[in-house]
Amino acid sequence: FPEGGAPPPGGAVWIDTPEALGVLVRRLGAEDVKEVAVDLEAHSHHSFAGFVCLMQISVRREMCKEEIDPKEEHQEIFLKRDYLVDTLALRSEIPLLRSLFADASVVKVMHGADSDVLWLQRDFGIYVTNLFDTGRAARVLSLRSCGLAHLLREYAGFAADKTHQLGDWRRRPLPPDMLAYARSDTHFLLDVYDAVRAALDDEPGDEASVRSVLDTSRTVCSRRYSVDPFRPDGWRRVLRTRRGAPPSDAQCRCAAALWDWRDRTARAEDESVAATCPDAALARIARALPRSIASLLGLVRPAPPALVAHGEEVAGLVLESIREQEENEGVRKRTLDALLGRAPGAIPA
Repeated sequence: FPEGGAPPPGGAVWIDTPEALGVLVRRLGAEDVKEVAVDLEAHSHHSFAGFVCLMQISVRREMCKEEIDPKEEHQEIFLKRDYLVDTLALRSEIPLLRSLFADASVVKVMHGADSDVLWLQRDFGIYVTNLFDTGRAARVLSLRSCGLAHLLREYAGFAADKTHQLGDWRRRPLPPDMLAYARSDTHFLLDVYDAVRAALDDEPGDEASVRSVLDTSRTVCSRRYSVDPFRPDGWRRVLRTRRGAPPSDAQCRCAAALWDWRDRTARAEDESVAATCPDAALARIARALPRSIASLLGLVRPAPPALVAHGEEVAGLVLESIREQEENEGVRKRTLDALLGRAPGAIPA
């Protein structure tokens, strides 16, 4: 490993043109590439389904100048082994990498690939074969931690800075610290792969073996992406409370209407449901049943932009829930009066 547990200077190759991606595909298809390390950075906080913003790929070795065609325009791709692919700029071209991921002779080394496998399917129609998930290997080995940060520290002597894990990967250009973070996620991953394979070979029996990790990794690859369905009764979980009186009819109607509005709005505006109206805010509005836009927005501070933009519509849903309860109560009272033979509006004795 590099002295001090840090990737060598020089950085990764930034790939953001179709021409450079085409050259990268050729590099990854070379005979010396038997394994590739892959990771993805995605954005989901302000998107309903989320989308991949960056793909990191690393191979084992840089090529020597003598191995490269002097006429090659993108020699830096062959002279380095870490690549950052801008999947925002190249969204329609990323399927060029399908052949790599479908090649069963090349091991795709990933860590905690459950989400990544589905994101590749969703955004690019890419399906992964011959996966080795180092996270699954860590579980099989019963390591103290299965996180990538632990494996990097244990096997590469590298202290990963995970503050960027939830960063905004839509940013362009990415600042140097985010570029370094992205590169480090795959730069050492093939070394980690070698180390955990060696540890697995030292384990007795078949339960903790390379084959068992490949089998569980194959299960990850067999999953298929599907759009998250709308669950119309989900509001019941949000409104549920352990103490206090059960919710009234109006509160239940309001929660159901807000639940439907939030999902419909988030899908239409490609916004996450949490950013459109958090569960806690939805429950607070349904319980309070505010009768004006000002009262509505006063309940949620700071109010999400979608709630402000659709304040009139949401206030209308609240008032409609109240009106329906009042109408139902009136019907019930008139029905009861009729059954008891009382005149409408009479005061019971």
